[in-house]
Amino acid sequence: MPTTSMSTSSSWSAPHDRAGTHAQALLAHRYGVMVMAMAHTFGCRVDAPVDEVFAWHARPGAIQRLTPPWLPVRVAAEAASLRDGRAVLALPGGLRWVAQHDPAAYDPPRRFADELASLPLRAALPWRHIHEFAAVAPSSTRVTDHITSPLPAGLLRPMMGYRHRQLAGDLAAHRWARQLRSGPLTVAITGSSGLVGSALTALLTSGGHRVIRLVRRAPADDGERRWDPEDPDPGLLRDTSALAVHLAGLPAPAGAAALLVNGGVAALIHQHGCPERDNHGRGGGSCRMRPVLTVWDRTMLSALIAQRSRVQIPPPLPGSAGQGPDRQEAVGPF
Repeated sequence: MPTTSMSTSSSWSAPHDRAGTHAQALLAHRYGVMVMAMAHTFGCRVDAPVDEVFAWHARPGAIQRLTPPWLPVRVAAEAASLRDGRAVLALPGGLRWVAQHDPAAYDPPRRFADELASLPLRAALPWRHIHEFAAVAPSSTRVTDHITSPLPAGLLRPMMGYRHRQLAGDLAAHRWARQLRSGPLTVAITGSSGLVGSALTALLTSGGHRVIRLVRRAPADDGERRWDPEDPDPGLLRDTSALAVHLAGLPAPAGAAALLVNGGVAALIHQHGCPERDNHGRGGGSCRMRPVLTVWDRTMLSALIAQRSRVQIPPPLPGSAGQGPDRQEAVGPF
């Protein structure tokens, strides 16, 4: 995995817009607060061509994959473009971190930049992030992050280390996947807004795959399809790659299971690993979903690509009903 290098220097902050300058002047006048920003540089090397690394950042799901799980933020909206789009992060207390991309810094596949654009945060916490990519070999890229912020390097270092490890790991996973299956997948997922489902969805879309989110409400866009677990539409999985992921909590009712298993689905991931449960989570249920995978993140991807029926399953939690399917060695290098 990559090692994150770092350098830091200090300078007075200089907002790139009139509103930000006015807000900082107001802080200085009323409260005697002068915000000082430091220039931090973090870098790593990843084993992928520069075009591929830049393209990964431009796809849906990239910001989700790069956001550390310990930060109290949620990705509310992704930028439609690295050139001039806006990404929105939801913070506690109803605050919003709006990252506005700078068209003047956009130079694919070498650079893009974003800066904090939402008040009141930008008055107290000016932030500018320049993402640079340089080819050091045909299959190797130097990733450099220039961050101007009052935050000290000690707070930023864990976040940047996480981002660099995520980037390198995801690119390696997709590179391995392409060796087995060159074309993109189309995967149907229930529970795509949950902890596991959102991570898997972001992993797939940032790798160039298509995800169809199966929801129980009216679809919000073309990427969603409504499904009734008790009486699923026979055409629910049309145009998919014969792959489905069931992450919507408890096992699907028998009707949905029959659709997934008998409808040509080559691989079905189920979150629990206990396929013999009923719809209330009790052991001994009649819902038999085969094949079953209980895996996470990149191992899910490897299972989907290889279309293997089972992977290594952790032991059930103490007191949980059912023992789950037999163990089998996990697929993929992850």
